[in-house]
Amino acid sequence: MKCYVALKILAAQSTDSDNPNESSIYEYLAQNTLSHPGKDHIISLKDSFKHQGPNGEHTCLVFTAMGPSTATVVEHLPEELLGEINPKNRYPIWMARSVLQQVLLAFFKDRPPKKLVTPVSLRSPETILKEIPTSNQDIWSFGCLIFEFITGRPLFVVDNTGDENDTNDDHILQLSSTLGPIP
Repeated sequence: MKCYVALKILAAQSTDSDNPNESSIYEYLAQNTLSHPGKDHIISLKDSFKHQGPNGEHTCLVFTAMGPSTATVVEHLPEELLGEINPKNRYPIWMARSVLQQVLLAFFKDRPPKKLVTPVSLRSPETILKEIPTSNQDIWSFGCLIFEFITGRPLFVVDNTGDENDTNDDHILQLSSTLGPIP
């Protein structure tokens, strides 16, 4: 049977990590018989293979093609619908479903990574303070993504071109300014 697929090629060094990589997370989800209702909303891995490139061995992940990116969908919406994207109608629900297509930085609960690699604007206070990773960071990041999706701008705009401590201080100040003092 012929069908379109999406191919994701992982960086060579990510394959050599001592933490579970993206491929093993997808393989676990594909083989596991969890009865969780959210399982149907996670993109499933069709196949994977290795490719030797100039920078080392790459893991290649094969998924069912899901459709256009959220940015492409928004770009092609009729002008009059753009003003209608708000929490009172169904567009955000329909469009949010297209966002949940990737296990971004997943890890097994009993094997957290040594360091989270989360985009600066999506980092939770726990991530900034280098606490042990939990699902709370995912919920925070998802909330920041939904905010950005609905408003068209990130909740926190942090310059991460300088020193990591300066970036963290700036982010904590923005968190406090937006949400109040951190407990």
